[in-house]
Amino acid sequence: MRIPLACTLDEGDALAQRREWRELLVRVVVRFERVAADTLRLELTQDRAELPAIVALAQREKTCCAFFRFSVEVEVEAVSLVMGVPEDAVALLDDIEGLLGGAGELNGS
Repeated sequence: MRIPLACTLDEGDALAQRREWRELLVRVVVRFERVAADTLRLELTQDRAELPAIVALAQREKTCCAFFRFSVEVEVEAVSLVMGVPEDAVALLDDIEGLLGGAGELNGS
């Protein structure tokens, strides 16, 4: 079964949710890496206080854009949010990289 690439939010709500992603990610992401064209790994700060907010926002994103894939990877030295999309939606990951400034490292790392 193929999940259609469609967002169920109207334009205003979509812009508000994009703004919410930006505000959250700039607080919690210390570095990021495009591990494949369709996959972005976001390494999170050591402060895990925002983890519930990240999970809740990812769940809301799945509600309106079911084609997104999210997972949390736990390693000894890092916790990462991994975001994936189908091949024909990689522009969405480009947009998320743009929200982070495209530099690969944030928060003074």
